Amino acid sequence: MQDSIQQPVLHIIGTVHSDILRIEDAPKFHAESDRIGTLEILPQYQEA
Repeated sequence: MQDSIQQPVLHIIGTVHSDILRIEDAPKFHAESDRIGTLEILPQYQEA
């Protein structure tokens, strides 16, 4: 009998607001940039 493997599920929990429009322009680590962005977390996930 073969074990079934569960695939991970991606859940969108919010939105990033930033002036970075291309992945190539994004820093690999937040400390590498002085750009400002905000995270908007959906209400049902804000308690977590």
